[in-house]
Amino acid sequence: MIFFVDRTRRSPSCISSVTSQLYLQMGVGAVYTSTLAIQKLATPQNPPITQEDMLATALHPIVSFVVLNSIVVRASSLIILTSI
Repeated sequence: MIFFVDRTRRSPSCISSVTSQLYLQMGVGAVYTSTLAIQKLATPQNPPITQEDMLATALHPIVSFVVLNSIVVRASSLIILTSI
């Protein structure tokens, strides 16, 4: 797959600044929402017995994993596309 970057229309720094702000806001919103959800859930028992306990235990690591991976993928794609 070949990517074509039209440098006459927009500079890569403009594109990266706009899209990085978008991903930053989505990541902060996801972490904030998951933190609010964890606070609303009851304190999980150890080991988790009900589905609510499993959700309270697994919610924050899953959201953090997805947010961090999206940041890494976005950063690496910016590096690759701006070096072309």
